[in-house]
Amino acid sequence: MEPTPNSELELVFDIPDNPLRLDSIKIREAAVMRPDGRVRIPRKPRKDASITPSTHRPHILASDRVFLWTTPHGFDHQHELEQLFPESDILKMFFILTQSLDESTRSNYGAGLLRFTQYCDKLHIPETQCMPASNALLSAFIAASAGSISDSTASNWLAGLHFWHIVNGAQWHGTDSPLLHHMKRGLTRLVPPNLKRAQRPPVTLDTLVQLGQGLNLSNSFDVAIFAIACVSFWSCCRLGELLIPSPNTFDAIKHVSRSILPIITHNSHNQTAHGHQ
Repeated sequence: MEPTPNSELELVFDIPDNPLRLDSIKIREAAVMRPDGRVRIPRKPRKDASITPSTHRPHILASDRVFLWTTPHGFDHQHELEQLFPESDILKMFFILTQSLDESTRSNYGAGLLRFTQYCDKLHIPETQCMPASNALLSAFIAASAGSISDSTASNWLAGLHFWHIVNGAQWHGTDSPLLHHMKRGLTRLVPPNLKRAQRPPVTLDTLVQLGQGLNLSNSFDVAIFAIACVSFWSCCRLGELLIPSPNTFDAIKHVSRSILPIITHNSHNQTAHGHQ
């Protein structure tokens, strides 16, 4: 699969022209494939991450769970799509859905989906009742973790379940649920003190000046640090939006590297300016 943009945002996928239709899960697997073709192998699950074995829930990366973990409802929904649209259009739909979230967000959503699955396994809830999840099931799921998770974690878990329902064409019962609304309010008051972060002093212009004075601006590494700090400060953004979590997560489509240099820009007088290393 290789997305190729043009002026009309055309996406080109490797779909074979033959009468045999792709397996439903294969379409989703193609949609989450990395543009560079690299395959990342999921780690062996921890003891606290075990789930009941099921063909609906293969052992995959956490970031792929919201797309590749399914239910009977999800398969029915995709079968309906396959009756209406060609495979190439369905694949594009799933691919664009994957692009709507950063990989880190998808991983967080996958973590919540894992906890939800473990909860349903523990209570032996049938697959058919896991999706669409009733507001009572969603509320009971959140209540079960009250006192051990933060309110932001609970919100992330529910947001992940909501997106999982969207991917699988299932109705979401958590938006206008008074029960779930009050459950989340009550959970906020039960967050353990060790999970609450104390307020930290703001980063001011004086802080930025002190940082610059403490760095060696003739050193390229220190220059990079100061540049990131300045962009973060003046753009009012988080460092997580500017930094790469690890070398293994570098994505040439999203992250800046030296390969983009020199940068060529054009001004209103059709003069060209070159950026150099």
